[in-house]
Amino acid sequence: MIVRFIGIIAIVCVFILVIWFNFLNTEIISINFNFFQFTSKASIVFSLIFLCGWFFGVTCCSYYIIKLLNEKRTLLSRLVSYKNEIISLRKNH
Repeated sequence: MIVRFIGIIAIVCVFILVIWFNFLNTEIISINFNFFQFTSKASIVFSLIFLCGWFFGVTCCSYYIIKLLNEKRTLLSRLVSYKNEIISLRKNH
């Protein structure tokens, strides 16, 4: 109950901050790549840059998590094979 209430309050605060940020940054920014020109409000450009950074961070973290899960799977497989080897050696002696 309390966690849900704090989550709702956090969402409302973020929404208010976004509206305030949009109100304060009404300037037009033009970004010119040699083959493409992009013109928009400053708040939208900042939001797009933030989202691109967030997406890059999530992608990098996902790669690292997949790498760790693959290592865990490999180690678990080796552990099972070593355990089976130990059990078979105990049965023989």
